[in-house]
Amino acid sequence: MGETTLEGPRLGSSSAGDGVEEWVWEQIRRVAHRLYREAPAAADDAVEAAFAPEGGPAGYRLLVRRLTCGENEATVLACVLQHVEPPLPREERLRELFRLTPRESRVAVLLARRHSTGEICTELGISTHTARRHVEKVLLKLGVHRRPDVRRALLSCARG
Repeated sequence: MGETTLEGPRLGSSSAGDGVEEWVWEQIRRVAHRLYREAPAAADDAVEAAFAPEGGPAGYRLLVRRLTCGENEATVLACVLQHVEPPLPREERLRELFRLTPRESRVAVLLARRHSTGEICTELGISTHTARRHVEKVLLKLGVHRRPDVRRALLSCARG
């Protein structure tokens, strides 16, 4: 098969910093090279690759799948750049680190997942007043002042 050049639209600005776009295109070129050189007649929609975080920007995963379609079996590479959320610490760990009650640790996780007070009420089967009190206690015990800071605090303790 002849030389294949991959070109494409720019991915746009990335909050992950410089290099994300270059990394993505390098990975796509690598997969395309492997597919066209090493496995041109393989059972096509079974070839799949996922990349990250080694060598790539943290928090992203690139999925590449080879698809064959049509009578002349044209091959297409389907690529998806996926933002991967880092895992939050377990509730037991939060209770140990921040001296949270079981209910407060559950509220902390829900806050980190960006749930509203109403969603917390529904999830836990509690009143709005009770949910607000739990939120206040979580903020106080984590030493933060705003809801978005809960996520940052939990992710930083998960890393460290």
